[in-house]
Amino acid sequence: MSGLPWGKFWWRDWLTDPNLSACSLAAQGLWMRMLCIMAHSTPVGHLTLPPRRRHESEAKQIARLVLAYGKGVEGLLTELEMRGVFSRDSEGIIVSRRMVRDAERSEEGRTHIKKRWGQSNREPIRGDSRARDSAKGTNGGDKTQTRIEPSPTPTRSAGGAKGDVLNAVKEAAAAPAVPKGAARGRPFRVIAGGSSS
Repeated sequence: MSGLPWGKFWWRDWLTDPNLSACSLAAQGLWMRMLCIMAHSTPVGHLTLPPRRRHESEAKQIARLVLAYGKGVEGLLTELEMRGVFSRDSEGIIVSRRMVRDAERSEEGRTHIKKRWGQSNREPIRGDSRARDSAKGTNGGDKTQTRIEPSPTPTRSAGGAKGDVLNAVKEAAAAPAVPKGAARGRPFRVIAGGSSS
């Protein structure tokens, strides 16, 4: 499928466009359907129509594409053109100025990204010797890519999760007990007899 499968839609721009706002809702709906078709056209933003049948008007062709009646579309198309919602190129093809402008900006951005991050300019990360070695083909003279094995996972004790809990309880029991005064935040001192004050 050529063209754009999706695109950004600026809700406020649609609502505040004075030319479009002056059109009827039916004309606005037709324009939205035409935009959908233009997004898939080549070049993007141009309403490229299939070859005309004999004695078929442009309005009838558009009506076929948007699944509407030809006479109704003819009046709506005239309304959109009179309000300046779309332009025509030198060959008379209907053009969405905004979509063409956005497509040009998108292409410029894509070209810039390819230039900046293209495969030919790609360098491995500095500290990653494996990536550097595989990029240079210096894996012991072999130019094949090294396979990195996953690190082994820690093994559980024979008792599984239950064994882990038992081990934790045993460790806690073996730890020295906290004197009573320390639990309440009071200073304490140990006397030879084992009592605290």
